[in-house]
Amino acid sequence: MYIEKRKRLLLSAIALCFCCLLGSKLVYAESVIGNYRSESLGDVLYFSTDGKEKTEVEKEAEKAVMESEARHDAETNISDTLTPLGVFKITGYCPCYSCSEGFGRRTASGRLAIEGRTVAVDPRVIPLGTRLLIDGKEYVAEDIGGAVKQKHIDIYFDNHKVAHQLLRYTEVYRIG
Repeated sequence: MYIEKRKRLLLSAIALCFCCLLGSKLVYAESVIGNYRSESLGDVLYFSTDGKEKTEVEKEAEKAVMESEARHDAETNISDTLTPLGVFKITGYCPCYSCSEGFGRRTASGRLAIEGRTVAVDPRVIPLGTRLLIDGKEYVAEDIGGAVKQKHIDIYFDNHKVAHQLLRYTEVYRIG
């Protein structure tokens, strides 16, 4: 049944493309707004329309471009406020029972753990709430872990397999 739906969808898409080609006309973009990185699409180049009302997709793209530029500006300002903390053992954890000891996504700071932001630290070495730069990415110390002692940081991942593939030693910096 699934294959039949895919075939019908594919045939519909081909028919739509054929119709568009027959009745197409050249369209010129007025200006380039920018580009943004999409998880599902990769790098996306966003073109503005000829001054008409923007669609929701165009509004989202413009918002993503602005956020990307703000992040880039913030990253350029980070470099003058970095404090080296030394070389740390970096591992990963996830919300499964064995990794999170039954706490799931709840963290010691009260926030929910988010992949790409949350790390678990030893609060005697790095206080909770500290912003850290690890391998060029910014994280926030929001959690503590039973096995996280001294110069050890656990990075949160949504996926157990990905989390357990991570083991390395790297330089860590405090931001601010």
